[in-house]
Amino acid sequence: MKNLITLLTLIAFLPSCDKKTTISNKIDNQTQKIDNQAIIVNQNNKPKSINTQYGPDYYFVVAFYKSVFYGNSLENLSEINIESAQLDLSPDGKKIAYSTYQNGRQNIKLIEIDTKKEDLLSLPEFGTIMGAWNRDGKHIVISCTNQETNFYSQPVIYDLDNNKMIYVSWLKSNTDYYNPTFSPNGKKLVFHDIERIYICDFNDGKVDLDKTISCEELCKFDNLGFSDLCKFQLTSDSKYLVFSAEIDVTLDNMCPNLMLFSLNLNNGNIKQLTQSNITIADFVVAAGNEIYFCTCDKINNIYGGYFSRLDNSNPICVTTFSEQPFAISIAE
Repeated sequence: MKNLITLLTLIAFLPSCDKKTTISNKIDNQTQKIDNQAIIVNQNNKPKSINTQYGPDYYFVVAFYKSVFYGNSLENLSEINIESAQLDLSPDGKKIAYSTYQNGRQNIKLIEIDTKKEDLLSLPEFGTIMGAWNRDGKHIVISCTNQETNFYSQPVIYDLDNNKMIYVSWLKSNTDYYNPTFSPNGKKLVFHDIERIYICDFNDGKVDLDKTISCEELCKFDNLGFSDLCKFQLTSDSKYLVFSAEIDVTLDNMCPNLMLFSLNLNNGNIKQLTQSNITIADFVVAAGNEIYFCTCDKINNIYGGYFSRLDNSNPICVTTFSEQPFAISIAE
């Protein structure tokens, strides 16, 4: 899904959030009352809090510097014995695909959450970074750098059933492409090269270009800027493109202040979804147009897990973490 994000932006304030998820082997035993609904965080590391007010029932994975936590609500997460900031949940929520570094290069492993059984994918000699798992459960997209891609980073489809890689033949051979994502329904694939956003049709492993969007056009909105840290994801109805971007980019602001936006693909309107004092570490769009994202504030040591909708410009702080999050993933 992503490069390891190091965000050093100075932030004055974050919206208050009374609940805190402690990143340790035990989650604090506490109860929080939210709009007349009690959510209990259990001490025995077994997620039981499911049907919260923050959208349908999803499984969540949140990655931190040297730990990964899993659960069926952002408020109730248990640690899994893996280390990766580049990962994604399988559509059924039973497996995690994650980047790992061994034998001098990056590779990708699959782990079954219940049994802890791990499989190493058969990948080329050079580096690969985990991107996203498709809704069909049979394909994942990875960022791959090898001889086939002319040693540039390119999105490659991995067929899990047949253990083979499917290269996108129409990509430029001398260009790096970043942060490939699938739409929640799995029918669209999106990635970018900092200058353009590529929206593609995806069907059983085949990638066909649908349209491109110029990042320069998006930059006209409030002086936005883009880098390899930025991410784009389509909604299931393909009406909106949700993305992270830097705002007020200047030569004096070398540390990115990533904020969350949506682009209406029908009329071209751009909407700012997060406040300027919130720095986005990662986000994910769910099937019902819910958006979950994690934030970081290194100065005040405030790290949050948030919930929002496309039609709501006021994100809800669902929980705070005791460490900086780097990645978030969900599964229905």
